[in-house]
Amino acid sequence: MKNILGFLLLFLFPILLQAQDSLVLYQTFEDYQQNKGELKTGDFIYRGVTSPFRKRYITLIDKTPDIPKDQKKIKIYPKGMWGFKLNNALFRIKDKSDVPYCLLSTGKFFYYENGLVHIKILLSRKPINEAHIVDTWGGVAYFSTEINSKLILLPGFGQIGGSRSNNKLIHKYPALKEFFTCAKGYRYPKLRNCVEKFNGEKLPDREVY
Repeated sequence: MKNILGFLLLFLFPILLQAQDSLVLYQTFEDYQQNKGELKTGDFIYRGVTSPFRKRYITLIDKTPDIPKDQKKIKIYPKGMWGFKLNNALFRIKDKSDVPYCLLSTGKFFYYENGLVHIKILLSRKPINEAHIVDTWGGVAYFSTEINSKLILLPGFGQIGGSRSNNKLIHKYPALKEFFTCAKGYRYPKLRNCVEKFNGEKLPDREVY
């Protein structure tokens, strides 16, 4: 009996240790505050973005063995949603849009990067250093002054009117002048270095180009 129990534990232990992916959808900020999101768990992979006439959506596929066929495909409709969490990474939807941005740093301000890039990296089956992904749906980097305040584009290298936009940000948010000066006309990894320096915390180790 002991031998059988030992064999079962040896067989099941790796399965029990295998972490599941988790997705929590928040329709409103109040849902996020009260942790009342719609939870989905499984073994997810990123399938892509579909842009029908009315609503664009992100598709994940649940690769969990023996899951019913009608539950394999998970569609995320960002438009009108406040945000979602994927494997504990928070994604906000830009105001009046369907574009998700991933929160990477908090402190003196909140810093976000292109959401699709980070969804792909979080669900990539390759090592992070092989998951170099470029995506063009939405801007590259944004910030906000509060977790629920407006997301504001950070002007980057080659952006038309970038210097003027940067000066406007310095004028409107003088407390962040040091950061805007550091990040002016940024390229990666300069922007991330400026964020880490000003917010005083290291960003997640996900390479983005």
